[in-house]
Amino acid sequence: MAVVKRKKTGPVRRKTGLAAVPVESGWDVIKHYFHYEIDGKQLSDIVKTYIRKNFSKSDAKLALANPEYSFRMFSHYAATAFMLEDNNFKFEGKIANYPVALKNYIKTLIESGKSLIAEKEEETNVITLTPQQRLENKVLETIGADLDELEDQWIRGEETELDIYNAMQRHDLKGMAVPILIKKLDFMLLEYTDAYDKKCEQAVEAYSHLTRKEQKRRIDAIQKMIDDLNSFKSAQKAKRAPRQPKVKAADKQVAKMNYKKEDNEFKIASVNPMTLVGAGKVFLFNTKYRQLTCLITNSASKGFEVSGSTIKNVDENISWKMTLRKPEDILPVILSKTANQIDKAISKLTTKKAKANGRVNAEVVILRVL
Repeated sequence: MAVVKRKKTGPVRRKTGLAAVPVESGWDVIKHYFHYEIDGKQLSDIVKTYIRKNFSKSDAKLALANPEYSFRMFSHYAATAFMLEDNNFKFEGKIANYPVALKNYIKTLIESGKSLIAEKEEETNVITLTPQQRLENKVLETIGADLDELEDQWIRGEETELDIYNAMQRHDLKGMAVPILIKKLDFMLLEYTDAYDKKCEQAVEAYSHLTRKEQKRRIDAIQKMIDDLNSFKSAQKAKRAPRQPKVKAADKQVAKMNYKKEDNEFKIASVNPMTLVGAGKVFLFNTKYRQLTCLITNSASKGFEVSGSTIKNVDENISWKMTLRKPEDILPVILSKTANQIDKAISKLTTKKAKANGRVNAEVVILRVL
């Protein structure tokens, strides 16, 4: 008798997610499944897909403008949308209202979407004033109002003037406001001078009710305001603190510095060159020429600065260099003793000192920074 071999099969993979919706088990089971077994992303995708398929493009755009949680917070709406795609499933009896409730909910999303889009458009259309426009508005609301009041007084026949220098201080205006005001005053001055000098028939007619003496008084008053504004601008410029140059970080200053890191003959090594920045005194040793250099800063506030391979802010009048006959006797003193002890040891040397500068090269070891 022939033996029939049975084909080996692996374990059946259990369906999960939307593929395992128990569509034959009734609405309550389906709704429970969506609530506990379907993740938020899938719930959201189902509702969004339903909206795109069943609503106009414009309404869908409004509804989909709502935040993400709006589409996943009610799992029964996702379950309803999903089961509406199953033609064999009927929403009848006590569950007949679910499709209506879904559509009504989407209508509320459309209405809220209108408000959200309108708010975004308002934010987009907000007019942002430039600094110059804000300055012009402030000038018009302050000194501009003072000048308007002055003109009203002149119309009423009052012989008044405006102390515009003090007005600028009172309104806390700066020199940048001066050109705006001078432009206005230049226009006023032109009208009165044209009338006074009879250069413009319209200006002559407009101010024919004023005596020449009053016309001249107003011309002088306007010119004085222009002069005072120029004085104010100069005073503001004089009071302005000079801009301090930005100081580079120590690591940036010494990044390109060329120096000798270590010398085996004299058994010495350079300290970290970053310690130079801000220091007041440094000892250098040129290993090729056996030359000891002492640099002293001329800036008590800044100390040394470094640019390339040059130590800056060096007082060349008191900084010095000398050639050492016996470096092995002096270098240990420089490296280990106090400033006073170093000075005493140096004073005993008979070698003459010469003036020194801050240039460093590949033969120079940075012995010690004080």
